[in-house]
Amino acid sequence: MLVVHGGGHIDLAITRSLGRAGAKVIVGSPMGMGSARYSRYAAGILEFSSRDLRQVAQECLEFVQREAVTHIITPEESLIVHLNALRGEIEKHAILLFPDREAFAECLHKDRTLERAERLGIPAPRTHVPKSLDDLEPCRAWVYPVVFKPNHRDPRLRHPGAQDYIAAYASSYDDLCAQVGALGPHADPPMIQEFAAGEGVGIEVLMRQGEPLFLFQHRRLREKPATGGISVLCESETLCPALADYAVRLLRDMNWDGVAMVEFRQDPATGAAMLLEVNGRFWGSLPLAIQAGADFPAELLRSRMDPTYRPRQFYRIGTRCRSLAHDTSALVEILRTGCRPRLAAVCKYLAGFAPTVGGYVWSADDPAPGLLHPWQRMSRIGSKPVPTSFTRKVNS
Repeated sequence: MLVVHGGGHIDLAITRSLGRAGAKVIVGSPMGMGSARYSRYAAGILEFSSRDLRQVAQECLEFVQREAVTHIITPEESLIVHLNALRGEIEKHAILLFPDREAFAECLHKDRTLERAERLGIPAPRTHVPKSLDDLEPCRAWVYPVVFKPNHRDPRLRHPGAQDYIAAYASSYDDLCAQVGALGPHADPPMIQEFAAGEGVGIEVLMRQGEPLFLFQHRRLREKPATGGISVLCESETLCPALADYAVRLLRDMNWDGVAMVEFRQDPATGAAMLLEVNGRFWGSLPLAIQAGADFPAELLRSRMDPTYRPRQFYRIGTRCRSLAHDTSALVEILRTGCRPRLAAVCKYLAGFAPTVGGYVWSADDPAPGLLHPWQRMSRIGSKPVPTSFTRKVNS
């Protein structure tokens, strides 16, 4: 089993899940990168010669051609694109545990996802995908703030001179024009959406040939930035039948095969929800799902090895998990800007140290990645690499 590319906590969660399930896991990552390489569940390390994902995909192909690898898994969108380009050659030797190029493109291109949702009657925020960076006039009369983000994550379609960016907010039409203009002449036109008030809710689904095998729901209790972004503290909760129906209908219409996280914004007062996007890969809050008993990586592998296998639909409600690094960064932002009451923010942050709150990186049965994680983060600032005494290389 090859888990690539070992650069973050998602790779670590996948490695732990598969290792605990009895799989022999090789972690593939560039030299010195990532926490998964230090996991007790990593049987070996495949060192890539480059951080260029096209080259990484090529080296994965070469590796499976000479080594006994049964499956390849990755949570990296851009790497999925490059691995899919080599799918025909790779799958002569190993199975890729993510959808093929055509299916994956349906969630990689966000406008296609929303067009499909509209056809299926799934509510979504008002959206505009401009034909060019100057085509913003339809957004003039919108209610602000609005969100703009990349319309797609396909690395093959990006101009070499385009700067990378993530979702951002514009407080007015003039602000939107200024920020979009600042993306530069080589940027792809972004997707622009009216802001959907409420809380972030994710429906995670394991699909097999268009049919759901397992579902899980979590709610974002804190995000970075506080107005909406990545999840820094989240909680498992009971499946909402309406949201689960939306998610399954959408993924079934895609004939999805694998895992996905369907993201909504839900008004806690009314229960009304808006679809934001589909992440057709393992998601950032995967450690929460695993700690709650929704062991998606292991269940994905089992379902591929045995077509008749059906997981038991059960997980613990009320499990909490947080990213300490991002939660700390979010607190610093609040203390610096005063965008939220500071004293309340500090109290909520300290409450996250309760023993019942799990971590994205720390695990009592696999402590090395958690102990080395602060060193790794500091090493990005300095020049010294992380110690590699835990690394067990495979043949190269």
